[in-house]
Amino acid sequence: MASLSARSFALDESPPTFTVEAACSKHRRKDVLPLHPKLVEQFRGWLQGRKPAEKLFPLLELKKTWFMVKKNLDRVGIPYENEDGIADFHAAGRHSHITELLRNGASLPEAKELARHSDVKMTMRYTHIGIGDQAKAVAKLPTPKADEKAKSRPAPHGGRALQMRCKPGGAERHSAASR
Repeated sequence: MASLSARSFALDESPPTFTVEAACSKHRRKDVLPLHPKLVEQFRGWLQGRKPAEKLFPLLELKKTWFMVKKNLDRVGIPYENEDGIADFHAAGRHSHITELLRNGASLPEAKELARHSDVKMTMRYTHIGIGDQAKAVAKLPTPKADEKAKSRPAPHGGRALQMRCKPGGAERHSAASR
């Protein structure tokens, strides 16, 4: 954030973007990232009258942001470190950002690129999908109408009904014809 200047933003491009230069990127390559459409107009007003090279947060690079976050958490009674790790700005923002991308329909490769990760395994570390998310995913699966289901699907197992019997050691498959 400390590296961003007015010239970092291309608000009139399609799509509007901002750029993190290689010297400031976490993996030392230039990153061009899309902006949320609702932010574009806010940025226009905010950037108006600024010189292209003017830093948007000129004092930030002189600050220890982790310390700022720690002090703010202390003020409201939230521990900076607990059994889950450290509540730093970087991790908290990335966990929320990546999880929300996936919850809202982004694919895993899209989330990986937006997070600027080199490996999807790293993206998965920042993903928190719970039972509610799983239930929403299952609810989105298509279900055929009853009359369409009967017409479009051949009967399984040669028309014989399949039953599962559970016994200690596992389940057995039995068709109605083999009983």
